[in-house]
Amino acid sequence: MSSSQPPLKIAVDSGHADTPVWNAKERRQWVATLFLGSMVVFAARTIMPLCAVTVANEFGWDKTDMGLVLGCFFWGYPVFQIVGGYLSDRIGGELVMYRAAAVWSVVTIATPHIAYMYPSKQATVYSMAFLRFLLGLAQGVHYPSLTSIATRKVAQQQRALVISILFCAGAAG
Repeated sequence: MSSSQPPLKIAVDSGHADTPVWNAKERRQWVATLFLGSMVVFAARTIMPLCAVTVANEFGWDKTDMGLVLGCFFWGYPVFQIVGGYLSDRIGGELVMYRAAAVWSVVTIATPHIAYMYPSKQATVYSMAFLRFLLGLAQGVHYPSLTSIATRKVAQQQRALVISILFCAGAAG
């Protein structure tokens, strides 16, 4: 390469050049809010496995029943990561995340009430499995939405740090 040629520059176009980025104050506020939200998402996801033995004993579930209930979360989660990424890039991560947060919040609040609605063991198992599946669907869009928001709203120079902070919130939750 001769010295007269400029160095090769690779530009990454997120397709949203018209979207204004957050200033420093907005970035700090949004990162703090999204960090806390990510902690809550992880806490809502892990509460059932943490109390699995107690729940199984209370409802008379065996290991197969508990495995079904816990496993259903992961049937919906990966599918909606793809859907969440697609929708977040099309309509915006904020809209996808807000709607998903409303769904998983309702599912989380309803779970203990639904568990006591049915007199039969199998009805309780299937209803809880369905709720865990819905929770997986709703939470599957969270991280793709975070990534979409960060690529649209955070300047490229701070993007890697912001995404790293947001993704480590799960471990803190």
